[in-house]
Amino acid sequence: DYDVIDLLLGEPCSDFEPDLGTCNPNVVEPSFAVAKNDSWGVYGDLTWRATEQLSVTIGARYSHDEKDMEQNTPYQGDTAVTAALLEDNLLELATTGVLTADESWNDFSPRLAVSYNLADDFMIYGNVSKGYKAGGFNSGPDRPFASLAPGESQLIADFDPEESLAYEVGFKSTLLDRTLRLNGAIFFIDYQNLQVETFKGLAFAIDNVSDAESKGFELEAQWLASENLEFSLGYSYLDAELKNGTLADPDLPGGEVDISGMAMFNAPENTLALAAMYSHPTSWGSVDVRLGYSYIDEQLLADYLLV
Repeated sequence: DYDVIDLLLGEPCSDFEPDLGTCNPNVVEPSFAVAKNDSWGVYGDLTWRATEQLSVTIGARYSHDEKDMEQNTPYQGDTAVTAALLEDNLLELATTGVLTADESWNDFSPRLAVSYNLADDFMIYGNVSKGYKAGGFNSGPDRPFASLAPGESQLIADFDPEESLAYEVGFKSTLLDRTLRLNGAIFFIDYQNLQVETFKGLAFAIDNVSDAESKGFELEAQWLASENLEFSLGYSYLDAELKNGTLADPDLPGGEVDISGMAMFNAPENTLALAAMYSHPTSWGSVDVRLGYSYIDEQLLADYLLV
């Protein structure tokens, strides 16, 4: 009789070299990205009914945002594989070590709205309000690893808060013996430090690319033609474009592209929705039939650098 004991000793292989059949000893660090976000806010509205027809509303929101980021994407060593990746600039997400960043933002956004009842079934209104979107960090360094000179370091790529100022005037009405609801509005929005998601090498990142303007009008109607038949319509016109700004593009002379005058993302010029619904009551409930049509104009969905 005899006993056989097989014992295998080794170490994990984080970077296998297929040409050599060995592990790369330079890999001693894990890759990770950890983000922590804390946000809170307080808001309120106060309405003053100056007369039976006139109402004035003032409101405000205070926001506080804190964001922390820690990231490590270690360079994998001077091997044939990573040398090829460096040549193609595919290691731009690699970091020189553990990168950390923290930032906080405070914002006060007021709002003013005025409404006036021209009649019991017709109201006009206007409002102006400030908008805010917090800044933050991308899961990548601010400069590609391959572009660093000896001794240079990196920071976590960040982006600033986006702010907007919106103006709107419109009307709301109930007409034809309360069988027709007709609403309309025109608007103008001025954006500062517009945040846009773009594709950079191997990952998406958020950049402040430009200031922008968005203006247009909206119209909606609902008509109860009978107790059983209802029609609806919704239409909007939108003109939204970047006012000024550039976007980094290392493939172009000067390293950037001018995107002034380009359309904003997801901003179709014309949008239309039509619908008709018929409801037939029965002893056990109702049978509803709906016919709808919608149209959305062409819009920019791709990266600005790919247009």
